[in-house]
Amino acid sequence: MVLEGDVSGVGDGGDSLSLVEFPSGEISVLEPGDLSDDELDQFSQNLTETNFGLKEGVTLGAERNVIRGGMVRLRNRVGAMPFLNRIVSSDSFQGVADQVYPDYSRQEHVDGSINKMKRFMEEGCLWGNKVGDRVVSIQGAPKSEHDFQGRPVFEFTKASTLKEFEKRGYNKALKEHIVERVGQEHPDAVWFSMSKNEEHLARLQGRGWEVYDLDDPAAPAQFMRESNGNYWTTLHEEKYKVLYWDPTKE
Repeated sequence: MVLEGDVSGVGDGGDSLSLVEFPSGEISVLEPGDLSDDELDQFSQNLTETNFGLKEGVTLGAERNVIRGGMVRLRNRVGAMPFLNRIVSSDSFQGVADQVYPDYSRQEHVDGSINKMKRFMEEGCLWGNKVGDRVVSIQGAPKSEHDFQGRPVFEFTKASTLKEFEKRGYNKALKEHIVERVGQEHPDAVWFSMSKNEEHLARLQGRGWEVYDLDDPAAPAQFMRESNGNYWTTLHEEKYKVLYWDPTKE
């Protein structure tokens, strides 16, 4: 279970406004085709702006990141051509990409988020807040294959709000609606997420979420380490923190 919390979990600061009231929008589970390629790209670009950062200590990191991104686009374009696909899918091609820039490029972040959103729509766990005929905020909420202390686990991941609709409470309304719907079917469910966005961490902590370092011995952090396998060390290096919430404690 890999959570990209900001991959995950970027809120829109919806509870920071008290004088201006905005419409809550129409909330529903999104299905394949509900988001156009352009909309998927917009939501993914928003996520990437928060999540992506150049790896420290890489000479000419920005320039090399662009080169690796170009290699990724080439691999995606020729993927349907059997002969060329063998080349760009080979370990040698990947080795060159890693030498150019030893981390994910911005383009890989964008493509990865788009693919995850498409999969969530197929699985019925991507929610959207729609204003008029436009989806303005999305929120992934898949059910984990793992239980936490015998209780079902749901994850908040892949949250994004279009820039012109930020700070109006659309994502906050999404989260509240999802928690209510999940609670009707799974009253003992607990919630996890991950984030390295300090503003987002503080905001959810103010709403009752617990925040842990990934190497913390506490049970929620241990759960995330076990769920993410060896990848948790990478997340820890990237300064991601664990978010945990038990609605039954309120």
